[in-house]
Formats: sequence, C-alpha cells, structure tokens
Amino acid sequence: MTPRVRVLYDGNCAFCRRSARVLRQLDILNGLEWVDFRRTNVDVDLERLEHEMAAIARARVYFGFSAYRAISWRLPIFWPLLPFLYVPGVRVLGDAIYKRIARRRHRICRIDLRRSTAPKAK
Repeated sequence: MTPRVRVLYDGNCAFCRRSARVLRQLDILNGLEWVDFRRTNVDVDLERLEHEMAAIARARVYFGFSAYRAISWRLPIFWPLLPFLYVPGVRVLGDAIYKRIARRRHRICRIDLRRSTAPKAK
C-alpha cells in the first residue's frame, strides 16, 4: 500500500479551508491526510507554512505549486494532467501563479477564526 501524502494547510484561512475541502472531495482513493498546521505540531518550516501549503510525500516536503504536484499523484482526476505539470518551465510559471494567489488569499476569502478548520470528512 502506498503511504498517504500528508497535506499541511492553514486552518485560519477560509480560502485554504475551501481548497482543502474541494480536494478532499476529489480524493476517492483516500490518498491524502489533511492537517491544519496550526492545530498540530509539525516538523516543517512554520514561516513557510504561513505563506504556502505543504505536502509531505515519501519523507520529502514540498511547498506551494510543488505541493499541488505531489497531491495530483493521489487524485485520479488529475492523472491526465501530470505529464504537463512536469514540462520544463511549468514549475516556474506554477510557482509564480501560486505565490500570486497566496498573497491575495485573505482578500479572496476572509479569515474566520471562529469556524472549524478541518475539511469535512467524507
């Protein structure tokens, strides 16, 4: 059995919670483990987690767009896109788009500290 990818997201961010909820619904193989980094002790760069989602796969930590690539391996709906995610130059573009969205995430969806931070279970 392939180990699950551990996804660390910001539970205080409504946009991040919404993204986690959508991706969890697409996780038909149950290959992802969702962790609100603010509610768990994690041995990952907390400063980076303030700005980027992380995915831990095969004892390696991926941030931002690279985390989405790691997640895509576990979501069958994204398998047809995998070859394109590794085309030379796509990572640079993906990183730029990810960082642009990440900088604006609190404007896209308001922060709501009162709401549950965990994505809803299946």
